Amino acid sequence: MAGMLFLGRYEAMRLLGEGGMARVHLTRRVDGGQLAAVKVLHQRYAGIAHYRDAFRREIEFLGRIRHPGAVQLYESSMTDPHGPCFAMEYVDGIPLDDLVRRYGALDPHRVGWLLGQLCAVVHAMHGQGIVHRDLKPGNVMVVNADSEGERIKIFDFGMAGRLAANSRSVYIAPEKLTSHTANAGFGTPEYSCPHQLRGEDVDHRADIYSLGVMVYELLTGQRPFDGCAVSEMMVNGYHQPPAPMVRRGGSAVISRLVEAVVQACLADNPADRPKSARDLAELYGSAIGKQIWDEADPPPLAAVAVPSAPEAASSPDATVYQLEAWMPEQIALVKLRGFLKDIGGEVVESVPGLIRVRLKWCRRAISPAPALGLWARLGLVKKPAPVAEFDPIDMDVLIEKPGLDASGRVLISLRLHPAADGTIETGDAWRSWCDNIHVNLSAYLMAKRN
Repeated sequence: MAGMLFLGRYEAMRLLGEGGMARVHLTRRVDGGQLAAVKVLHQRYAGIAHYRDAFRREIEFLGRIRHPGAVQLYESSMTDPHGPCFAMEYVDGIPLDDLVRRYGALDPHRVGWLLGQLCAVVHAMHGQGIVHRDLKPGNVMVVNADSEGERIKIFDFGMAGRLAANSRSVYIAPEKLTSHTANAGFGTPEYSCPHQLRGEDVDHRADIYSLGVMVYELLTGQRPFDGCAVSEMMVNGYHQPPAPMVRRGGSAVISRLVEAVVQACLADNPADRPKSARDLAELYGSAIGKQIWDEADPPPLAAVAVPSAPEAASSPDATVYQLEAWMPEQIALVKLRGFLKDIGGEVVESVPGLIRVRLKWCRRAISPAPALGLWARLGLVKKPAPVAEFDPIDMDVLIEKPGLDASGRVLISLRLHPAADGTIETGDAWRSWCDNIHVNLSAYLMAKRN
């Protein structure tokens, strides 16, 4: 493992960690000696479009969050000989959960110092239209711990998702469209809000909830809902607020104002939580009588090229259909998921307003040469089955709400076109196949065909 060369210039030194989808190596640049962490997608997933796209999204998100409090992306490749990988800043520090294990409950002012930094990064992240969805002490590194220069770095954006900038665009997270990854968007249950655990759509306030869990833990040494069964949390969420922090090991100096801020973060209703990460920092700062929100803009960082997300089809061979469905978005999601499963579709991208699916179109079936010999002449040899030849098809499903007052109504544009690596000759057979897809989707959604 040591000595492997990633991206042509990062030489592996040792393994830093390994998760379900990827490994992270400590490396050194051969052309300058700079240390870097390189994350590599496991080989068993490198050829699967869904996992490749999830990895590409992580690269995209990390490249967009150009903030000193987030780990910096250096460069990436989806075609490296060792598999899709990216090089990022190596942070020499200790995870925040190690700090909790070392000290238990922390002083409210020290918690404020850490929270102010966390809120600055999260606020910048939300400003880029990204929700982390897996904020927890294990994904926060503390640099220069126990010193006046104590700083934090957020990493691991593997669970991150997009926030729709256009309120009319419908966003369906990729993991909700594929049953084999149905739990992929849950994050870590102990730090996830009830709506996220139930598989419902979440916005930036899901991260506010996670920050509330972290602050509670930093102030008490315990998570607010320790002792609850994860299965119960997944199904029911939390039905009552956590115990006051003083009763869970928190310092007696925790004021009622601090308690109120943390309890607000943990509200079941997202509307009752602080409106933004900045709002949380200002509320907590007021509660301890010290400003923790830094008004200064972060210093600019160099831009990094990241893989671009696919756009809707513009091919002249695209066949386009319009549908109008009258049903809640959650029901439309269930029906769409069933439709994609039945037609063997593989979701390769989902962004606000657009879902891209890869299909296979049977171009023709070739009959193998007949068997020879006595047994074949006597009819005792089973006739070989025809061999189908397939071409890749891209199906773009564009979903939009026609207006904020049009509850339960969605407009859908369906675009079918040959994939870039396909060789389809469009004609009557192609049109008939596309019409069949259109009719079947309309039936699933009980949609009006325009």
